[in-house]
Amino acid sequence: MAETGKGPGPCFELAPGVPLEGDISSLAPIEALSILYLHVNSIIGISGDVSYSEFLRRQSLETSDQERPNARRDAALVRNFFSRQIPGISLKDYLLRLHRYCPMSTGVYLATSWFITRIALVEKIVPVTAYNAHRLVLGGLRVATKLLEDLHHSHERFSKVGGVAEAQLTRFEIDFCYLMDFDLKVNYEILSQEITMFQERLDDALSSRQMVVQAP
Repeated sequence: MAETGKGPGPCFELAPGVPLEGDISSLAPIEALSILYLHVNSIIGISGDVSYSEFLRRQSLETSDQERPNARRDAALVRNFFSRQIPGISLKDYLLRLHRYCPMSTGVYLATSWFITRIALVEKIVPVTAYNAHRLVLGGLRVATKLLEDLHHSHERFSKVGGVAEAQLTRFEIDFCYLMDFDLKVNYEILSQEITMFQERLDDALSSRQMVVQAP
């Protein structure tokens, strides 16, 4: 991984209970990154530290009648996002690192938040845990960047900053698209709704506790 440098890094904060308007144009990228982090972190709190073996055990408890379409395929895809150990870098520091060396737009951060909402909370395809959050976010950001931005960072740079091999990043990108069933539609209304819905989820999940994220 590249060195983070000696100067102070970016920071972002978001206080639960402070109303968020669904106006994307007035939302800075660092604020959208805050939404992405706090959202994913709240889902981790719901899922707990579920390893891949535990995920499979829970899947095996489902009967064939309860099994949704593509469940077995998705279970195999999900495996690629699980690390054997919890990464040494926290999710907040990982996101700040990506933002510092591969800055992305407000839309990309919000779209990634929406994608993860779908596969984790709406369709319940994958539990977002400390074992897979970094890789899921990385794959989601790469997909959203290519979808929404005309210019984006090279595959080599993005993989280096993300701390994975280029081939692995390609795998994450492809697998993420399959988990989304290639339904990658995003528009202004969806992204605005993500801001509004996030505020509601944040208030419920974090009980009005202020969270501050700051790079070391």
